[in-house]
Order: sequence, then C-alpha cells, then structure tokens
Amino acid sequence: MMAYNGNEASSRHRACPHKAAPIRLPRDITVRLGFATIMRGTLDHLSNNQVAALNGGGAECIHQIRVALRRMNATLALFKDVIASPGLAAIKQDLKWLSSRLGAARDWDVFDTRTLQKLQHHSATQAAAERITKAVSEERRAADHRAIRALRSARYSRFIRTVEHWIANERWHERLDLGLHPMLDEPLVEVARQWLHRSARRARKDARGVAHLKAKQRHRLRIALKQLRYDTDSLSSLYARSNVKTYVMALCTLQDVLGHLNDLVVARRLVRSLEGRDSATIDKRLKAAKRRQLKALPLVWRSFQNSTPFWKSHRMSSDRRIPASTRNDVRAEID
Repeated sequence: MMAYNGNEASSRHRACPHKAAPIRLPRDITVRLGFATIMRGTLDHLSNNQVAALNGGGAECIHQIRVALRRMNATLALFKDVIASPGLAAIKQDLKWLSSRLGAARDWDVFDTRTLQKLQHHSATQAAAERITKAVSEERRAADHRAIRALRSARYSRFIRTVEHWIANERWHERLDLGLHPMLDEPLVEVARQWLHRSARRARKDARGVAHLKAKQRHRLRIALKQLRYDTDSLSSLYARSNVKTYVMALCTLQDVLGHLNDLVVARRLVRSLEGRDSATIDKRLKAAKRRQLKALPLVWRSFQNSTPFWKSHRMSSDRRIPASTRNDVRAEID
C-alpha cells in the first residue's frame, strides 16, 4: 500500500480551481459591513485562484480569476451610491488591465476545449477541425503564458494591496457627501430592493426588440444580465430562498444562451485569425450554430420576463441577526 504523501496532496489542493464561496449576509447587516463582506469575498476568490494558477492549476483557475474580477467590478457598481474615493479610478484601471491580460487565455481555452471538440464530432468539419488543432494549441499556450506573467507582475501585487488597504481603512467612502453618511449604517436590506430593481431595469432596457438585436446590442444585454446575476448572488441571502430559486434559474438559462452566442462570435473571430481553407469551413459551421441560438433567444427572454423578481416578494429570509459581540468583532477587523 502506497504511503500517503501530505506535501503532494497539499500541492494538488493548491493547484485546484476554487469557485466563489456563497455570500451569507445576516438580515440586519449594514451597508458599510455588507460592502466590506462582499468585497472581502471577491478578494478571497481572487487570491485562492491566483495561488492555484501559479501552481499549475491551468485554464479553469484563470477563468475563476476572471469571474472574481467581474464580481469585484459588479460590487463597485452595485454600491456606487455610497462609494466616493479618489482611489476608485486606479482600481478600475487595474481591473480593466488584468481582465484584458486574462481574456485571450479564456477565449482560446473555450474554443479549444468546447467549440473545436464539438466540430471534431461533426462529419462536415471533423477533418478541418483536426488540422487546425495544432495552431489553436500554440495560440492557447501563448495566451496562458501572458496571463501567468500578469499574475506574477508587480502591478498585480500592488493592485491586491491597494484594494485590501482601501477596504480595511474604509477609504472607499472618504469623499462621500456628509448628507449620505447615515446611509452607510442603514440595514443593507432597506436599499437592496432599490439596487436590484435598478439592475433589472437596465437589463429590460437593453433587451428591447431582443429578437432583432445586433451583436453589440446583445453584448450590452449580456453585460447587464451579468451585473444583475452578480447583484443577485451578493444580496439574495437577504431574501427567502424559495423566491430566489425560480428567478435565478430563468436568469441562468437566459445567460447560457447569450453566453453561447458570445462564444460563437469569439470563435469566429479566432478562426478568422488563423486563416486558410480549413478556417473558412469551420466558420461556416459556426455561423449555422449561431443562427440556431438566435432563434432560442426570444423564447428564453420571455420565460425570464415571466419570472417574478424575488425582491418584490414580501417574504424575506429568516430573521438572522448579528449578535452584538460578533458585529463588534467584524467592525474591529475592518477598522
């Protein structure tokens, strides 16, 4: 019987991708503590996957880092009414920089492991897909190396330190108008409904004429729905789970269709960058797949529209409150 190697097991664990931990907010948490809690969650998600990526965790770790960055960006947008800080612009610039460095790695990974593999199982495109596999693998490796360099960079380290300091010292509201300061200590649940409604309204606006949207308009809708999804993930623990579940299922189905459409758009761009007769053959097949997804889009949008927003229900989550001692401990940690 082989002896257990603790170091080897620990190394494998460090290289495993980590999904975001569910956000559990007490019913009476304030806006101030709610923002800190959610932002700390995004930092943990980001840090765990950066360690895993640098330990050879691969494409899924890079994907999880991109998710963590989007969650952080979405949190900044969600709490924008109470954020007033000269440091915000630099944080947003670093988020944009890092997302751009990691984006190509994710695009090539999806194309290689999903799109191309599906094409290899189709008789009309199998030979062409197999012939360009080598070129795709080379592009994917190059993109992965660029992503890892960004995660090892001094700029990335400074970014993490900056955000940690910004949260711990509450610099995020240092320029907030004095008249808005009382809002920081209001229960988060009292403003959550308004903020969720704002995100949903933006998505509805971007979805007008959904059956006839152009690629850029669909992209804008996809981004609006991502914001709504991250807002939902952040705030849904304040509401009854039964009300949340149906709404989130409809939202996820809609996101899946738009996400697949986006993957096809990206895949066609990547295929065209490879050039050659094989690329033209594959592009034709991708175009047909895109048409099928476009037909499904109005149907899933209608289903989503018919789902009741959970924040409009009178039922809230069970009355979980923060014990005074715990509330003081959390506050001390932030201070």
